[in-house]
Amino acid sequence: MRSPTRKLGYILIMVLILAGIIPFALPLKDGKPLLNFSDLKLPEFNTPEWTKTVKHKLENPDQPAPRTVYRWKDDAGTTQYGGEPPKDGRPYEAVTVDPNANLIAGGVQKPQTKAVATPRPEVTQAKDSGLPIPFNPGKIKSVVDDARGVEGMLKERKALQDQAIGASQ
Repeated sequence: MRSPTRKLGYILIMVLILAGIIPFALPLKDGKPLLNFSDLKLPEFNTPEWTKTVKHKLENPDQPAPRTVYRWKDDAGTTQYGGEPPKDGRPYEAVTVDPNANLIAGGVQKPQTKAVATPRPEVTQAKDSGLPIPFNPGKIKSVVDDARGVEGMLKERKALQDQAIGASQ
């Protein structure tokens, strides 16, 4: 004896098969079925853009494929870019953008420049710790004075904010 779950499974499969067949077999008022096999069409995959993308994916599975974008000028003369040409009929230019143009097999291509030694500002050693000090000790006073000026400005701003809050309550 079959289990009720198994029977239900068979019934569901039969219903799905009938649901797929009925639109092609059951005639309507005019004697024609709802669907006809000749009306069924597969999507067209032979467009040049699709062919380029598939070929690129087969050859380079880890890299994004080149894309076509459209470039045109708007009424203000600003260059605009989009995935589709402009709808208002203005002239445009199709541009192929290759996101891999600056890549090489191992990753991002490094510029071919030679390292040039640049003179560093004078760095002195702290006497007690031996750590370098990245600024001139003679300018420490001006740095501290600037910090005090910023501190004073922040105190004034806070006092004005507290005054505005007190006046609004």
